[in-house]
Amino acid sequence: MIDSYLCLFQSIGGAAPRTNIEHTTGIFLAMNVSYFTVANSAMTVLLNQANYPAPQPTQEQKSRFIKDVLK
Repeated sequence: MIDSYLCLFQSIGGAAPRTNIEHTTGIFLAMNVSYFTVANSAMTVLLNQANYPAPQPTQEQKSRFIKDVLK
């Protein structure tokens, strides 16, 4: 399951063309609803890595993203 989040975050982080992001976010939100506990763990583990999924977001922005998504 974490591999699925890994792929999704890489896509959101710029690995996928922007035209695919709408479809990617739908999958991401569906996974968060169905697997909330896994989503929380996966996002925390993956987003606490430096320069992941891209070098631009700060750790504060990543923490805010997790908090906003998991409401």
